[in-house]
This record gives sequence, structure tokens and C-alpha cells, in this order.
Amino acid sequence: MRGSGSADVSEQLNPYSPTDAPLLVQQQSFDVTLVLASRWRRFWTYVIDWVLSMVALSLLALTGYEIFLVGSGKSILSEFLRSSMSGLVVLLIYYVPQELMFGWTVGKLILRTRVVGVDSDPADFLQILGRTLARMIPFEALSFFGSKPFGWHDSLSNTRVVCLRKLERLRAGEVESLIAERDEWFQGGLESAPARPPDWNSWSDAKKAVWEMEQQSTQRANAERRD
Repeated sequence: MRGSGSADVSEQLNPYSPTDAPLLVQQQSFDVTLVLASRWRRFWTYVIDWVLSMVALSLLALTGYEIFLVGSGKSILSEFLRSSMSGLVVLLIYYVPQELMFGWTVGKLILRTRVVGVDSDPADFLQILGRTLARMIPFEALSFFGSKPFGWHDSLSNTRVVCLRKLERLRAGEVESLIAERDEWFQGGLESAPARPPDWNSWSDAKKAVWEMEQQSTQRANAERRD
């Protein structure tokens, strides 16, 4: 006979359960840099979410909401402001509730990614709001194709988007392979990783993971002092 504990664990590991989604990335602290979602995964996530947000905007227009948002202004500036306000309202409606309650949007759910804080904790309201407002910056959607594997709306809100598949690998003990992938991927995008201890190969995966987390925390603290 299975105890209730088994059911609880299964529920926590279900990445598609809305209420338990934050638990999937909060069962224990982890080095976020090891499980960042790839640029192309994030690009296709953006495409899906953009299409759905445009559908939402069209539905608002059909209901007559455009009278307030995109009414017939007589100047170019007026039309620009109304259009910008329309886009902002749709972004707030689409992104904030989903990312705040579940840690995902429909695009992230399909591509199996989640929003977390830089310390791997679930993002709070101000962080989610900051992410959403930052999306209004011109060309922001292309910012994660830069030297660092995250965008302006990530860095400005101290959040990151992690890949659940990599997170599963991390919990399965594939620490060294994830470290190698990260070091190759960043290619100088972040501060170079410190030299590993001489007896690194004799360490357990758990000890390696803790060491990586401590080094990453030190790097973030150094970066904040420089800023």
C-alpha cells in the first residue's frame, strides 16, 4: 500500500500542475546558470506568447475596448500613445497573472521553461511586474541574443528563465555535463568560472553542486559591487 507521501512527491514533480509549478523549481536551491533556457527555446516561446497576446488584443478590439485604447486621435503622437497603452495593457493582462501564479506563460508551458529569481526562488510580484514593463523597451525581444544568455527584462528584474529538462538532469546528478555545457555556451558572456579544486574529480555530485552555487553567489556579489 502506497502512503500519502508518494502522492505528494508525484504532485510536486508534475511540471504542468499550475499550483505546484513553483515547487518544481523550489524543492532545493540550485545554480540557475546551469539550467538556463537556450536562446532559441526562448525565441520560440516568445513567438508563441506574442501570437497569443495579439489574439488577446484582437479580442479586446472586437469588444469595443479600442474606443479607449486606440481611438481616432488626430495626431501621430496621440495614436502612438494610444497604441503603446493598448500594448501595455495586453502585456500586463497576459504575462503578470500567469508568471506570478504559475511561473509560466502558455509559451513557457509548451517549451517547458519557468521563471525564477536569480537565486532560484520563485519570482515575486515586483519582479514579474518589472519583467513585463521592461518588455516595452524597443528591441528588447532581441536582447537575449547578446553576449549574455538572458534578456533585458531578465536582468532588470533579477529573474531568469530555466529549462525544466536541464533541471531534471541536474537533479539526476548530471552536474559535470551541465557545467561543461554552460562554460561552452557562455563563451565569456559571464565572469569566467574559477579554477576547480585539485581533488574535484573525487567529490560527490552534491558537493560539486554546492561549490558551484557558492562560486556563483560570489560572482553575483562581485558584479553588484562593480555596478
